[in-house]
Amino acid sequence: KIEKKFFKFLWKHILSILIGIFILYVLFFKVGIPSIKQYASLLPISIIIAVFAIYALIYLLQITKWYIIISENSKVSFLKLIPIYFAGGMFNQLTPGATCGGQPYRAYHLSKLNDRDFAQNLSTSIFDFSTLAILHSIVLLFSLVYLFFFKFPLQYFIFLLFLAFIIIAFFLTVTIGLVKLEHQHNIVLKILPLIYHFHLFKAIKKKFSTYRKIKSYVLVEMKMFYHELRVAFKNRPLFIKAFSFDIIIFFFYILQYFILFQALNIDINFIIIIIVFSISQLVNFLMFTPGGVGIVEAIMVGIYSLFSIPAAASLTVTAINRFFLYIYEFLIGYISFIYLKKD
Repeated sequence: KIEKKFFKFLWKHILSILIGIFILYVLFFKVGIPSIKQYASLLPISIIIAVFAIYALIYLLQITKWYIIISENSKVSFLKLIPIYFAGGMFNQLTPGATCGGQPYRAYHLSKLNDRDFAQNLSTSIFDFSTLAILHSIVLLFSLVYLFFFKFPLQYFIFLLFLAFIIIAFFLTVTIGLVKLEHQHNIVLKILPLIYHFHLFKAIKKKFSTYRKIKSYVLVEMKMFYHELRVAFKNRPLFIKAFSFDIIIFFFYILQYFILFQALNIDINFIIIIIVFSISQLVNFLMFTPGGVGIVEAIMVGIYSLFSIPAAASLTVTAINRFFLYIYEFLIGYISFIYLKKD
Protein backbone atom coordinates (compact mmCIF):
# COMPACT_ATOMS: atom_id res chain seq x y z
CA LYS A 1 0.00 0.00 0.00
CA ILE A 2 2.82 2.42 0.90
CA GLU A 3 4.68 1.50 -2.29
CA LYS A 4 1.57 2.22 -4.39
CA LYS A 5 1.27 5.64 -2.76
CA PHE A 6 4.94 6.29 -3.49
CA PHE A 7 4.61 5.47 -7.19
CA LYS A 8 1.42 7.52 -7.37
CA PHE A 9 3.34 10.42 -5.83
CA LEU A 10 6.17 9.87 -8.32
CA TRP A 11 3.79 9.75 -11.28
CA LYS A 12 2.29 13.12 -10.34
CA HIS A 13 5.72 14.71 -10.73
CA ILE A 14 6.79 12.79 -13.84
CA LEU A 15 6.35 15.86 -16.05
CA SER A 16 8.64 18.02 -13.90
CA ILE A 17 11.20 15.18 -13.84
CA LEU A 18 11.16 14.93 -17.63
CA ILE A 19 11.51 18.71 -17.98
CA GLY A 20 14.55 18.66 -15.68
CA ILE A 21 16.18 15.83 -17.63
CA PHE A 22 15.50 17.66 -20.92
CA ILE A 23 17.13 20.85 -19.60
CA LEU A 24 20.14 18.79 -18.52
CA TYR A 25 20.30 17.16 -21.96
CA VAL A 26 20.23 20.55 -23.73
CA LEU A 27 22.87 21.93 -21.34
CA PHE A 28 25.30 19.09 -22.08
CA PHE A 29 24.97 19.45 -25.83
CA LYS A 30 25.16 23.23 -25.76
CA VAL A 31 28.39 23.17 -23.74
CA GLY A 32 29.75 20.37 -25.89
CA ILE A 33 30.10 16.67 -25.13
CA PRO A 34 33.70 16.43 -26.49
CA SER A 35 34.88 19.27 -24.23
CA ILE A 36 33.21 17.70 -21.21
CA LYS A 37 34.80 14.32 -21.99
CA GLN A 38 38.19 16.00 -22.31
CA TYR A 39 37.91 17.55 -18.84
CA ALA A 40 36.46 14.37 -17.35
CA SER A 41 39.46 12.39 -18.65
CA LEU A 42 41.75 14.59 -16.51
CA LEU A 43 40.14 13.39 -13.29
CA PRO A 44 42.03 10.52 -11.60
CA ILE A 45 39.85 7.75 -10.22
CA SER A 46 41.29 8.51 -6.78
CA ILE A 47 39.74 12.00 -6.90
CA ILE A 48 36.35 10.57 -7.88
CA ILE A 49 36.50 8.09 -4.99
CA ALA A 50 37.62 10.83 -2.59
CA VAL A 51 34.69 13.07 -3.51
CA PHE A 52 32.26 10.16 -3.19
CA ALA A 53 33.75 9.40 0.24
CA ILE A 54 33.36 13.04 1.31
CA TYR A 55 29.69 12.79 0.40
CA ALA A 56 29.43 9.74 2.66
CA LEU A 57 31.09 11.75 5.44
CA ILE A 58 28.61 14.59 4.90
CA TYR A 59 25.65 12.26 5.35
CA LEU A 60 27.28 10.70 8.40
CA LEU A 61 27.60 14.18 9.93
CA GLN A 62 24.01 15.07 9.01
CA ILE A 63 22.65 11.92 10.64
CA THR A 64 24.88 12.49 13.68
CA LYS A 65 23.49 16.01 14.02
CA TRP A 66 19.92 14.69 13.92
CA TYR A 67 20.85 11.95 16.39
CA ILE A 68 22.19 14.56 18.85
CA ILE A 69 18.97 16.59 18.55
CA ILE A 70 16.83 13.49 19.14
CA SER A 71 19.00 12.34 22.05
CA GLU A 72 18.02 15.43 24.04
CA ASN A 73 14.67 13.79 24.78
CA SER A 74 14.88 10.12 23.83
CA LYS A 75 17.30 7.30 23.15
CA VAL A 76 17.31 5.68 19.72
CA SER A 77 19.73 3.51 17.79
CA PHE A 78 22.01 5.55 15.52
CA LEU A 79 22.06 2.73 12.95
CA LYS A 80 18.26 2.67 12.75
CA LEU A 81 18.23 6.38 11.95
CA ILE A 82 20.35 5.88 8.80
CA PRO A 83 17.64 4.39 6.51
CA ILE A 84 15.05 6.82 7.91
CA TYR A 85 17.25 9.78 7.08
CA PHE A 86 18.05 8.59 3.55
CA ALA A 87 14.44 7.72 2.73
CA GLY A 88 13.38 11.14 4.02
CA GLY A 89 16.05 12.72 1.83
CA MET A 90 14.54 11.01 -1.19
CA PHE A 91 11.13 12.54 -0.46
CA ASN A 92 12.78 15.93 0.07
CA GLN A 93 14.32 15.71 -3.40
CA LEU A 94 11.12 14.46 -5.02
CA THR A 95 9.10 17.28 -3.50
CA PRO A 96 9.40 20.22 -5.93
CA GLY A 97 10.05 23.63 -4.42
CA ALA A 98 10.70 23.88 -0.71
CA THR A 99 11.87 20.25 -0.43
CA CYS A 100 10.02 19.55 2.80
CA GLY A 101 8.37 16.19 2.13
CA GLY A 102 10.98 14.21 4.06
CA GLN A 103 10.50 15.77 7.50
CA PRO A 104 7.04 14.25 8.21
CA TYR A 105 8.23 10.92 6.81
CA ARG A 106 11.21 10.89 9.17
CA ALA A 107 9.00 11.86 12.10
CA TYR A 108 6.59 9.02 11.31
CA HIS A 109 9.30 6.35 11.35
CA LEU A 110 11.08 7.92 14.32
CA SER A 111 7.84 7.54 16.28
CA LYS A 112 8.22 3.78 15.80
CA LEU A 113 11.63 3.85 17.49
CA ASN A 114 10.74 5.84 20.58
CA ASP A 115 7.66 6.41 22.69
CA ARG A 116 7.26 10.01 21.60
CA ASP A 117 4.40 11.51 19.63
CA PHE A 118 4.59 12.31 15.90
CA ALA A 119 4.50 16.08 16.57
CA GLN A 120 7.33 15.80 19.08
CA ASN A 121 9.47 13.87 16.62
CA LEU A 122 8.57 16.24 13.80
CA SER A 123 10.02 19.10 15.85
CA THR A 124 13.45 17.41 15.73
CA SER A 125 13.43 17.37 11.92
CA ILE A 126 12.16 20.94 11.71
CA PHE A 127 14.80 22.14 14.18
CA ASP A 128 17.43 20.30 12.13
CA PHE A 129 16.17 22.03 8.97
CA SER A 130 15.89 25.44 10.67
CA THR A 131 19.51 25.69 11.87
CA LEU A 132 20.68 24.78 8.37
CA ALA A 133 18.36 27.39 6.85
CA ILE A 134 19.84 30.04 9.17
CA LEU A 135 23.37 29.22 8.00
CA HIS A 136 22.39 29.20 4.33
CA SER A 137 20.60 32.54 4.74
CA ILE A 138 23.72 34.12 6.26
CA VAL A 139 25.94 32.75 3.47
CA LEU A 140 23.43 33.84 0.84
CA LEU A 141 23.41 37.42 2.14
CA PHE A 142 27.22 37.41 2.10
CA SER A 143 27.14 36.13 -1.48
CA LEU A 144 24.74 38.85 -2.64
CA VAL A 145 26.86 41.57 -1.02
CA TYR A 146 29.97 40.17 -2.69
CA LEU A 147 28.25 40.05 -6.09
CA PHE A 148 27.10 43.64 -5.69
CA PHE A 149 30.67 44.90 -5.21
CA PHE A 150 32.01 42.46 -7.80
CA LYS A 151 30.13 44.39 -10.48
CA PHE A 152 27.90 41.46 -11.22
CA PRO A 153 25.57 42.09 -14.22
CA LEU A 154 22.75 44.21 -12.85
CA GLN A 155 19.91 42.20 -14.41
CA TYR A 156 21.19 38.96 -12.86
CA PHE A 157 21.78 40.61 -9.51
CA ILE A 158 18.23 41.99 -9.42
CA PHE A 159 16.88 38.55 -10.31
CA LEU A 160 18.83 36.88 -7.49
CA LEU A 161 17.84 39.64 -5.09
CA PHE A 162 14.21 39.05 -6.02
CA LEU A 163 14.57 35.31 -5.35
CA ALA A 164 16.25 36.01 -2.02
CA PHE A 165 13.43 38.41 -1.12
CA ILE A 166 10.87 35.69 -1.83
CA ILE A 167 12.71 33.24 0.42
CA ILE A 168 13.09 35.73 3.26
CA ALA A 169 9.43 36.76 2.94
CA PHE A 170 8.44 33.10 2.99
CA PHE A 171 10.41 32.32 6.16
CA LEU A 172 9.17 35.49 7.88
CA THR A 173 5.57 34.65 7.00
CA VAL A 174 5.93 31.10 8.29
CA THR A 175 7.72 32.26 11.47
CA ILE A 176 5.15 34.96 12.24
CA GLY A 177 2.38 32.51 11.44
CA LEU A 178 3.81 29.92 13.84
CA VAL A 179 4.15 32.48 16.61
CA LYS A 180 0.54 33.58 16.18
CA LEU A 181 -0.76 30.04 15.90
CA GLU A 182 0.94 29.16 19.14
CA HIS A 183 -1.37 31.53 20.98
CA GLN A 184 -4.48 31.32 18.82
CA HIS A 185 -5.59 28.50 16.58
CA ASN A 186 -8.27 30.38 14.65
CA ILE A 187 -6.61 29.94 11.26
CA VAL A 188 -6.23 26.19 11.70
CA LEU A 189 -9.78 25.86 12.97
CA LYS A 190 -11.03 27.66 9.86
CA ILE A 191 -9.10 25.45 7.46
CA LEU A 192 -9.56 22.14 9.29
CA PRO A 193 -13.31 21.72 8.54
CA LEU A 194 -12.61 22.22 4.83
CA ILE A 195 -9.97 19.51 4.90
CA TYR A 196 -12.11 17.15 6.96
CA HIS A 197 -15.17 17.45 4.72
CA PHE A 198 -13.28 17.59 1.40
CA HIS A 199 -13.97 14.40 -0.57
CA LEU A 200 -10.29 13.85 -1.46
CA PHE A 201 -9.42 13.28 2.21
CA LYS A 202 -11.62 10.22 2.84
CA ALA A 203 -8.81 8.53 4.77
CA ILE A 204 -9.05 11.26 7.42
CA LYS A 205 -12.75 10.56 7.94
CA LYS A 206 -12.02 6.87 8.34
CA LYS A 207 -9.54 7.57 11.12
CA PHE A 208 -11.61 10.29 12.81
CA SER A 209 -15.32 9.49 12.86
CA THR A 210 -16.29 13.02 13.96
CA TYR A 211 -14.90 16.49 13.37
CA ARG A 212 -14.62 17.01 17.13
CA LYS A 213 -12.10 14.15 17.35
CA ILE A 214 -9.82 15.45 14.63
CA LYS A 215 -10.06 18.98 16.05
CA SER A 216 -8.97 17.75 19.48
CA TYR A 217 -6.17 15.66 17.95
CA VAL A 218 -4.78 18.52 15.82
CA LEU A 219 -4.80 21.02 18.69
CA VAL A 220 -2.94 18.60 20.96
CA GLU A 221 -0.39 17.86 18.22
CA MET A 222 0.17 21.56 17.56
CA LYS A 223 0.66 22.29 21.24
CA MET A 224 3.27 19.53 21.57
CA PHE A 225 5.04 20.59 18.36
CA TYR A 226 5.36 24.24 19.41
CA HIS A 227 6.49 23.29 22.90
CA GLU A 228 9.22 20.95 21.64
CA LEU A 229 10.46 23.41 19.02
CA ARG A 230 10.52 26.30 21.51
CA VAL A 231 12.46 24.21 24.02
CA ALA A 232 14.98 23.21 21.35
CA PHE A 233 15.64 26.80 20.29
CA LYS A 234 16.01 27.90 23.91
CA ASN A 235 18.56 25.15 24.47
CA ARG A 236 21.67 27.18 23.67
CA PRO A 237 24.20 24.29 23.91
CA LEU A 238 22.05 22.24 21.53
CA PHE A 239 21.71 25.12 19.06
CA ILE A 240 25.49 25.71 19.11
CA LYS A 241 26.16 22.01 18.51
CA ALA A 242 23.67 21.84 15.63
CA PHE A 243 24.93 25.05 14.05
CA SER A 244 28.54 23.87 14.39
CA PHE A 245 27.64 20.68 12.52
CA ASP A 246 26.02 22.80 9.79
CA ILE A 247 29.22 24.83 9.36
CA ILE A 248 31.37 21.68 9.13
CA ILE A 249 28.96 20.05 6.67
CA PHE A 250 28.88 23.20 4.56
CA PHE A 251 32.69 23.24 4.48
CA PHE A 252 32.82 19.67 3.17
CA TYR A 253 30.27 20.50 0.46
CA ILE A 254 32.53 23.33 -0.74
CA LEU A 255 35.63 21.16 -0.38
CA GLN A 256 34.25 18.65 -2.89
CA TYR A 257 33.94 21.29 -5.60
CA PHE A 258 37.35 22.71 -4.77
CA ILE A 259 39.05 19.30 -5.05
CA LEU A 260 37.44 18.61 -8.42
CA PHE A 261 38.38 22.04 -9.84
CA GLN A 262 41.95 21.64 -8.61
CA ALA A 263 42.16 18.23 -10.30
CA LEU A 264 41.14 19.94 -13.57
CA ASN A 265 43.87 22.58 -13.07
CA ILE A 266 41.25 25.32 -12.71
CA ASP A 267 42.40 28.18 -10.49
CA ILE A 268 39.43 28.99 -8.28
CA ASN A 269 39.06 30.20 -4.71
CA PHE A 270 36.66 29.12 -2.00
CA ILE A 271 34.65 32.35 -2.14
CA ILE A 272 33.47 31.78 -5.71
CA ILE A 273 32.44 28.20 -4.91
CA ILE A 274 30.61 29.38 -1.78
CA ILE A 275 28.73 32.00 -3.80
CA VAL A 276 27.72 29.58 -6.56
CA PHE A 277 26.74 26.87 -4.07
CA SER A 278 24.65 29.25 -1.93
CA ILE A 279 22.80 30.57 -4.99
CA SER A 280 22.23 27.02 -6.23
CA GLN A 281 20.58 26.21 -2.88
CA LEU A 282 18.36 29.25 -3.28
CA VAL A 283 17.36 28.18 -6.80
CA ASN A 284 16.80 24.60 -5.67
CA PHE A 285 14.42 25.85 -2.98
CA LEU A 286 12.23 27.59 -5.55
CA MET A 287 12.41 25.39 -8.63
CA PHE A 288 9.64 23.00 -9.66
CA THR A 289 11.82 20.08 -10.81
CA PRO A 290 12.59 17.40 -8.18
CA GLY A 291 15.97 18.09 -6.65
CA GLY A 292 16.24 21.07 -9.00
CA VAL A 293 17.55 18.65 -11.65
CA GLY A 294 18.60 20.44 -14.82
CA ILE A 295 17.84 23.94 -13.59
CA VAL A 296 20.34 23.97 -10.72
CA GLU A 297 23.12 22.64 -12.97
CA ALA A 298 22.38 25.29 -15.60
CA ILE A 299 22.38 28.09 -13.01
CA MET A 300 25.66 26.92 -11.50
CA VAL A 301 27.40 26.69 -14.88
CA GLY A 302 26.06 30.11 -15.83
CA ILE A 303 27.36 31.80 -12.66
CA TYR A 304 30.73 30.05 -12.88
CA SER A 305 31.09 31.40 -16.43
CA LEU A 306 30.60 34.94 -15.12
CA PHE A 307 33.74 34.32 -13.03
CA SER A 308 35.58 33.24 -16.21
CA ILE A 309 35.44 29.53 -15.39
CA PRO A 310 35.20 27.43 -18.60
CA ALA A 311 31.67 26.09 -19.04
CA ALA A 312 32.88 22.57 -19.88
CA ALA A 313 35.01 22.46 -16.71
CA SER A 314 32.25 23.80 -14.43
CA LEU A 315 29.67 21.44 -15.95
CA THR A 316 32.02 18.48 -15.48
CA VAL A 317 32.52 19.35 -11.81
CA THR A 318 28.85 20.15 -11.25
CA ALA A 319 27.64 17.02 -13.04
CA ILE A 320 29.91 14.71 -11.03
CA ASN A 321 28.92 16.35 -7.76
CA ARG A 322 25.22 16.34 -8.54
CA PHE A 323 25.40 12.75 -9.83
CA PHE A 324 26.72 11.63 -6.45
CA LEU A 325 23.92 13.60 -4.79
CA TYR A 326 21.35 11.71 -6.89
CA ILE A 327 22.97 8.38 -5.99
CA TYR A 328 22.72 9.08 -2.27
CA GLU A 329 19.32 10.78 -2.33
CA PHE A 330 17.48 8.73 -4.95
CA LEU A 331 19.20 5.33 -5.15
CA ILE A 332 20.16 4.83 -1.51
CA GLY A 333 17.03 6.75 -0.51
CA TYR A 334 14.79 4.36 -2.47
CA ILE A 335 16.60 1.28 -1.10
CA SER A 336 16.07 2.70 2.40
CA PHE A 337 12.40 3.33 1.59
CA ILE A 338 11.91 -0.32 0.53
CA TYR A 339 13.78 -1.51 3.63
CA LEU A 340 11.57 0.56 5.95
CA LYS A 341 8.44 -0.57 4.12
CA LYS A 342 9.28 -4.21 4.84
CA ASP A 343 10.32 -3.52 8.43
